[in-house]
Amino acid sequence: MSACFAPPPPHIEWVLIPGGIVPPSPERRLALGPGHGFLPPQPYSPTLPSFHYLPTPFPPKPAVYPSFSPPLLQHGSQPSAPSKKKKQPQLRLLNGPKLVRSSVGPIPKLLHDFRTTQDRKWKLKDIVGHVAEFSRDQYGSRFLQDAIDSPGASDDDLDMVRREIISAGLLDLSKDMFGNYVVQRIAERSDAQYYAGYVDLLIDHVRDLSLHVYGCRVIQKLLDLVPPSHQARLVQRLEPHVAECVKNAHGNHVIQKILEVVPLQLLDFVSGFVGHALEIAKHPYGCRVLQRCLEYLPLEQAQPLLDEFMEQVPEMINDQYGNYVVQYLLEHGGDRERGYLQIWIRGQLVELGKHKHASNVCEVAIAHGSESERGALIAELMLPGAVWALIHDQYGNYVVQRSLNCATGFQRQLLFGLVDQELCRAFANTPNPAECKHLIAIDHILKVNRRSYRSSPM
Repeated sequence: MSACFAPPPPHIEWVLIPGGIVPPSPERRLALGPGHGFLPPQPYSPTLPSFHYLPTPFPPKPAVYPSFSPPLLQHGSQPSAPSKKKKQPQLRLLNGPKLVRSSVGPIPKLLHDFRTTQDRKWKLKDIVGHVAEFSRDQYGSRFLQDAIDSPGASDDDLDMVRREIISAGLLDLSKDMFGNYVVQRIAERSDAQYYAGYVDLLIDHVRDLSLHVYGCRVIQKLLDLVPPSHQARLVQRLEPHVAECVKNAHGNHVIQKILEVVPLQLLDFVSGFVGHALEIAKHPYGCRVLQRCLEYLPLEQAQPLLDEFMEQVPEMINDQYGNYVVQYLLEHGGDRERGYLQIWIRGQLVELGKHKHASNVCEVAIAHGSESERGALIAELMLPGAVWALIHDQYGNYVVQRSLNCATGFQRQLLFGLVDQELCRAFANTPNPAECKHLIAIDHILKVNRRSYRSSPM
């Protein structure tokens, strides 16, 4: 076969690049290196790979090949950033799992020895002067927690841990990913004589700690442990920031803990919630606080919030977060509130059952209502078209499932028979894949209970 190319001009060199269609860049030529890719034109052959001969206006430059040998990891040094191809070297326990590095700074020698030695039984006296370093390390923190809890920990050992934690900075360790657990554990093993010191060190930082992802845990632990006199100091310092904490992802847990453990006479800040109950109920974190208010406050303090909330029940049932407060009232509320909610839902079960948030309320109303209230709601499913509408709905099918599990007596037999009939018709109509999983779930309930409801006396 004859050559299938035109000879190049004498001033042009040709570069051989597999599959290339664009002239190579200077960087590409450097990567190819000397003697690579610059070949004279070759004749075409169908048995050889397809190569494109591309002209280049200047001769190649010598390539530089850098060395990628990784540096050795020594005590007190940090490894370089990992590349895409090579993983960062990890320390491992002998025949053990991969270790996570310390939360801050290089790894001290004693901590390194602790993490890489298995044939030694470590005690608190072995780490004197290094408690803060161990507290900030994942495995060091776990060792400290277990050692503090162990029956063999003497009073001198615990005093040493307290002194080093305080000297290293109680505030910093309270905000540390692993150190906060050590602070909580040593607080649990402390007597009342130490509580005043802990509160004195943290009292000026209550707000910052309450809003911190790890610090809020330390504040909650102190509220659990300290006597009412110190609880009063913490609550008084946090009171100007209660509204901020209620709507914070971490601060709301501190407010819930205050409502749970602090004496009622110290909860004057709750009066500030009056007039804002709906705003709190519709907040992703505030709805939790409102539920704790209804759970722990006496009726005379909770009633203004409850009255304000009950006035807007239609809106709250359909609200993304307000529905959780309605569910709480249906399950734990007083007879007056539960009866009002049951009456309001009655007659709207099918409509509410097809709503994303209200369907959850319908399930709780069926599960926690009295026998007569549950019977009145399930009776609505017997109406023409009700079951058919709900079993095809992505939310309503859960209401049907809950009704099947909660129905009793003769009503249960009627409901199972009706759902069985409608389910057969639904499968015969070739439902779409999105509906199939809901229909199969309902069919499973029928199969589990079919023998019982068919054999039971009418």
